[in-house]
Amino acid sequence: MQNELTKSIEEFVSAVERTSNLTIVHEGQNEEGNDILVIENSDIDKTLEGHQCEVDVSEIFAVVKDCRSAQEFIDVINLDRKGCVLDGVTRIVGYYSRTANWNKSKIGELRDRQKGNYTSDPRYGKKHAEATMKAV
Repeated sequence: MQNELTKSIEEFVSAVERTSNLTIVHEGQNEEGNDILVIENSDIDKTLEGHQCEVDVSEIFAVVKDCRSAQEFIDVINLDRKGCVLDGVTRIVGYYSRTANWNKSKIGELRDRQKGNYTSDPRYGKKHAEATMKAV
């Protein structure tokens, strides 16, 4: 049974930031003649709502505000997984937050997370972890 496609940019953005198992399964035009992408999330069972998401390409460009960022966002869907920050909004711990309101420390934490560096204190780097493991 084919699920009804969800036309929601919020669901699309959320899916891109939650999972790496997204695939563009269809590119075409909707009834209004706008270009669309149909995204399939293989983390969700095919019988459940949200398995597929239909998104108007112009909505993606409207959300991210510039062509370069929009192309990067589409690259994320095509499994070129980079960190996503959309128009100063990102999602780190399960909710969306505007980065413009963040202090320097929080912005530094976001940069570290995007690089895969989850510790900002050099005392707790790799050598400290190895020494701790030997002591145990």
